[in-house]
Amino acid sequence: MCALAPLQRKQLQQQQQQQQQPQQQQQQQQQQQPLKRKRSGDYDSKDNVEVAHSDSLAAAAAAAAPGDAAAPAATDTGAAKAAAAAALPAAPAAAAVAAAAEQAAAS
Repeated sequence: MCALAPLQRKQLQQQQQQQQQPQQQQQQQQQQQPLKRKRSGDYDSKDNVEVAHSDSLAAAAAAAAPGDAAAPAATDTGAAKAAAAAALPAAPAAAAVAAAAEQAAAS
């Protein structure tokens, strides 16, 4: 179990970096695009595609995090719990990004 700890730490670090990259990319995209005021019902297809894409990225990050973290550590209960705990902070952040994207699309 002690011999696996450095490997598991490395896997957790890699996973956290992978989770942070899509969130950082989404934040950069949101900052670069000027905000547009739209009336409800005044949509164009490009905006709908961009919102759907950002929502799917956030959903994929949230859905992949717990499974990816638990898979390599499934044999060790303590490591599985640690991996699941490490993945938890990413889920609310991804949900918040998705909610913000939906709200921006609705306004």
